[in-house]
Amino acid sequence: MLELARELSGLKGERYMGAEIAELLWRRDLAEGSREPLHVLSDRHGVLVVEVRGSGETLKVTMLLRQSGQQSPASVMGNGFGISEEIKEHAVWHVFSKSEISEFVEKAGDRNPLHQGAHPIVPGLLLLERLLGDAAFRRCGRMQLRFRHPAFAEEPLWVVPMAKENFRIFSQREILCEGCVVTCR
Repeated sequence: MLELARELSGLKGERYMGAEIAELLWRRDLAEGSREPLHVLSDRHGVLVVEVRGSGETLKVTMLLRQSGQQSPASVMGNGFGISEEIKEHAVWHVFSKSEISEFVEKAGDRNPLHQGAHPIVPGLLLLERLLGDAAFRRCGRMQLRFRHPAFAEEPLWVVPMAKENFRIFSQREILCEGCVVTCR
């Protein structure tokens, strides 16, 4: 995952500062392709879709680019509705520390200011990396994440199974993302 994150960090410049990931589609590739490691699939109306390839895996990333002077939606912390008590009955899945985030973005070469400061946002690729390393997802061959809200450092997160191969990730405040997996045999 770190290799893919480094390739994605190749998008440099003011235009990409503050970009937010809206969707990730990761898959394990059995055959290596000849395409360049970073390929822009679409760049229209402030939505950038890129494909990143690495050692045996491909990642399709949909990002929302900020317009100059536009406040980032992620800069506003949550809607405050809180999650239900039944969600809290599940064990906390993970709490990302500031140092864990800092170490990941440093290794990836990620300079997005959203992942820095007093309340850094957990990078979507770090969240994906942690999910793929979890015992419940290790045999996964494909995973899709659709982000609704950002996860912040030091907040507990819950992964809750839904119908079939679907799951949701919650913070104490809200649903952060919805995911779907396809497992390998």
